[in-house]
Amino acid sequence: MLPDMYDLVIRAFVLFTAMPIHEFAHGWVANKLGDPTARYQGRLTLNPFAHLELTGVLMMLLVGFGWAKPVPVNPYNFKRNRKGSMALTALAGPMSNLLMALAAMLVCKISAVALGSFTVMSVAFLVCQINITLMVFNLIPVYPLDGSRILSFFLPETATNWVEEHSQIIYMVFLAVVLFTPLLDIPLTIASRWFLGLLNRLTSIGSLLPMIAF
Repeated sequence: MLPDMYDLVIRAFVLFTAMPIHEFAHGWVANKLGDPTARYQGRLTLNPFAHLELTGVLMMLLVGFGWAKPVPVNPYNFKRNRKGSMALTALAGPMSNLLMALAAMLVCKISAVALGSFTVMSVAFLVCQINITLMVFNLIPVYPLDGSRILSFFLPETATNWVEEHSQIIYMVFLAVVLFTPLLDIPLTIASRWFLGLLNRLTSIGSLLPMIAF
């Protein structure tokens, strides 16, 4: 089912905010850990057009989760522990989505209390929801998502090399699963609702702000 115009506008907003911040977070952490590749290639920027990738954009607009062009990382530039630095760099993207979701949840609740604005509240909640979905989706341990780089930290070198060698095949199979099957729908929904519930409780600040029913 195609999204309605309201959802489409919100998804486009997230596309031009959350995704650039997500990719910038990767590049910023990599640069801090000693790899300036993203900075040299103009990817250490919040300009969305430096990061967006057609397939990921269409997925975001039509389905509600997607991806951008991976920030280039050269692990040989890292000052310490290459696998650990790569995992931290990968984790930075989903964590940026979590922080944006947290901020959106706070806006949602404050607008409900201070403004009584259903419009602001519903927009902020949808932004929170999409950021949580993006975080959960990107944590799936399948190439080219961030979860694959995080998983590599725990895998032996032989397994990591095998994944690298077969990355394009893995990508095509994964894309087919996402586009043509409902296999990910239930686990993504369960994980997303769990994180939404967690943020809902954390932002209540000892019942100072209301819980949001969803």
